[in-house]
Amino acid sequence: LGDDVDAGVLAVMSGRPRDDVAAALDVAVRSGLLVALPTFPGRRRFAHAVVREGIYGDLRPGDRERLHRRAAEALEPAAEVDPSLAGMVAGHWLRTAADPAALRRAADWARRAAAAAGQALALDEAARFLGTAWAALQRTASTGREDAALLLDLATAEYHAGRVVQSLRHAQQSAAAGAAAGVPELVALAA
Repeated sequence: LGDDVDAGVLAVMSGRPRDDVAAALDVAVRSGLLVALPTFPGRRRFAHAVVREGIYGDLRPGDRERLHRRAAEALEPAAEVDPSLAGMVAGHWLRTAADPAALRRAADWARRAAAAAGQALALDEAARFLGTAWAALQRTASTGREDAALLLDLATAEYHAGRVVQSLRHAQQSAAAGAAAGVPELVALAA
């Protein structure tokens, strides 16, 4: 879950009552692994990033993937309400086993994160999230229309972020994908 641990999210992930999770987190605070965040009730933070990295590094790859899936599923309802969490959800889906369904969900959440970033005028971040969505979609059996549309969104975001060379390259790829898929309106938009 990162440096900050939310007892509510952890309870959903673990399938345990929130009070039990909070009590276990309090034990971790007393042992020095976590610190309480008085301004954010229900949240704890790792005492040091090295501690978090050490614990994460000790997990078996399959356990990591399973926990990332649970984290993504637990965070999705909150991200529906708070779009600023969409990037976190996308990141968790990307760290699950690379099955096409998880990659499609990662791409969808990365697109949502890009939209939220664009609304906040974080143009570089919007382009980065769309690049993430594109990379995830490429690992699935995506359709030509889907590829062309996402490449067009990426090219537009890159243009707005001042990345003109990358924008042109992705617009050309979008036009080619649109032509191959028989979608002339996407070719026109890419031009």
